Amino acid sequence: MSLLKSNIESILQIISIIYRGVYDVIYGCSTKEFIFMNTSKTNKSAMVVVAHADDAEYGCSGSVAKLCAEGYQVVYVLCTDGSKGSNDLTISPKELSTIRKQEQIEAGKVLGLKDVVFLNFEDSILEPTLELRKAITAEIRKHKPD
Repeated sequence: MSLLKSNIESILQIISIIYRGVYDVIYGCSTKEFIFMNTSKTNKSAMVVVAHADDAEYGCSGSVAKLCAEGYQVVYVLCTDGSKGSNDLTISPKELSTIRKQEQIEAGKVLGLKDVVFLNFEDSILEPTLELRKAITAEIRKHKPD
């Protein structure tokens, strides 16, 4: 297991512990993403927190599409800026980040997401810091997937 994956899993486990009893936490196909969702009939909302653009598509987008079709207001929260990991040496990290953000927004439209939030932590060096936890917590409080 990579150090980065281990760190992200630790962060998400902390979040699930903080909100246990408030949220039903559903694990995606891989253990990198969590869906926080409210199962009441009146205020259907959910939030997916992942490290990178495309993580949710590989892990839980089928479930997210179903939730959106059922009337849930779903928000994606992406922790990193998407600026790393390309084989194209002619593209700058800033350009790559811009492309990945636009692709994620377009994927969100196809799924029917309410919003896609980018926390913009630098890709490939994400760590389970207090700053990251505060940023994720702020989005949970803002979007209230309760």
